Order: sequence, then C-alpha cells, then structure tokens
Amino acid sequence: MNGNYTGGGQERAALMAAALVVWSAGVCGAPRAASAEPVNRVMLAATVAPLDKELLAAALRGDSEGVRALLARGADVEARDPARNTPLAWASSSGDAATVGILLAKGARVNVCNEYGVTPLARAVSVDSIPIVRILLKHGADPNVRDNAGRTVLMAAAEGGLADLIPVLRAAGADVEAVDDRGRTALIHAAMRDINLHAECNTPPVRRRMTEETLAAARALIAIGAPVSVRDKGGRTAAMWAERMKNTALLPILSKPARAIAPAPRAARITPRRRVLGTLRTAAPV
Repeated sequence: MNGNYTGGGQERAALMAAALVVWSAGVCGAPRAASAEPVNRVMLAATVAPLDKELLAAALRGDSEGVRALLARGADVEARDPARNTPLAWASSSGDAATVGILLAKGARVNVCNEYGVTPLARAVSVDSIPIVRILLKHGADPNVRDNAGRTVLMAAAEGGLADLIPVLRAAGADVEAVDDRGRTALIHAAMRDINLHAECNTPPVRRRMTEETLAAARALIAIGAPVSVRDKGGRTAAMWAERMKNTALLPILSKPARAIAPAPRAARITPRRRVLGTLRTAAPV
C-alpha cells in the first residue's frame, strides 16, 4: 500500500480492501473483537467484482484519476465491499476532496450506511477532514444518522477532540441533545475521551495536546447549547465521566453556566493524513 508492493492489480486491491475493512471495524463503530472476520470476508469474497475492488481501493487511496478511469470502465459507483462500505465511504476517509467530488457527481448516495451504520460523513469526521465534511453536507449528508450503537457524528467529533468540526455540524442541523443507546450525549462522549490510552507511548506533550483538544471540544459543545447535567443510563453525568477518565481539566467548565465559559484557545491541528496513520498504527492486530 506504500508503493513498494508489486503484486497483481486484483490482489493489490484485495489487500487494500482488507486494510480498509480492518479500519472500519476497529475505528468506525464495529467491535474490535470482530475485526478479523471482515478481513477474511474481503480476502475471500467472490461477490465483489474485480473492477469494483479496484474502485474501492482507489477511493481509499484518494486516487481521483484512478477513480475516474475505473468509473469510465464500468465500475459500480455504488459497489459494496463485504462490510457494505461504498467507494464514497472510503473516499471520504482518504482526505482527498476531488475523489469525493467525482463520486458524488456520478450519483453516489451520500447517506448510505455500512453494516455498522457508518456513513461517508462519519468517515470524513473520523479523519478530521473539514473540506470533505462540508462537501458531503452540501450534498445532503444528514448529521443525525445514527450508527448501530446510536452514535452520531457530533458524538464522534466530541470524542475525537475535533472542536473545529462541532460548529460546522451544528450549523448543518446536528442535534446537540441527542443521546446514544447508552444515554450518552456528545458532551459525555467528550468527557469520556481517554487521554491516557496507550500511555506507554504517549509522551507528556501528546497527552497535553489531547487534553487541549478535549477541552476545546467540550467548550465548543457548551457554546452551542450542549446540556451539562444529563445522566446516561449508568447514572453518570459528563462531569462524573471527566473525573473517572482523569479529564480533570474539564471539571471547571462542566460546573459553570455557558455564558461564563471563555472561548477556548485553538489546539494544534493534526492533519487528516497524520490522524489516519496514527489510527492505523493503534488498530487491533488481526
């Protein structure tokens, strides 16, 4: 996938598809324990046409010219891999807006979900690609579609510390009061962010940046009217989760009225490519 692999086109496409389904299972809503099974389905699937496999792989790479050429050769713009991901879904996580635009121009459906309930918009949010998020919203992406656990893209942005995306999603109609299947709001998801995940390799600067991102996301949510005192089905509020997860920087703002909260300083942004690479490095082994 880095250009050093020299196998045949179909095998290369299958390998790329396997990698992208691991990512789907491990990052975008599927249980980690189930991640090996979709890989086997991709590698062995006889139901995905070779041309469509190439299209899915090209979409993930953000190869706009490759996507254009494959569509011209008859690849299906609504092709599905065995986890029900479309080319638009994978293009939306590639960071390449041109590829997304080509697929939309060919009629790709913008709100289609994979088997985990994940939409192209959720993919774009997962890699913090504001340009692609805006394109998808312009083409009718619904920010209130829920995945199989009842989570929305606003919750994903909150949990990822993606403060810049929060007002964009809100302006498109994202419901700041929505709760997932466990009764958790977007603000609770922000408070639940584990800044000590993989602590053995997270240096103090990394944890500090993650704390800043989480604080900025919580501030952004409160600024658009996120309820602070909602309890999830386990009886925990956002403040309780912040304390439980050692996100103590959030505690002061979770006890103040919205008008008393100063705007957050902008946290250093991670580029979509770096966010994707970091995610792939920490994915569960297959």
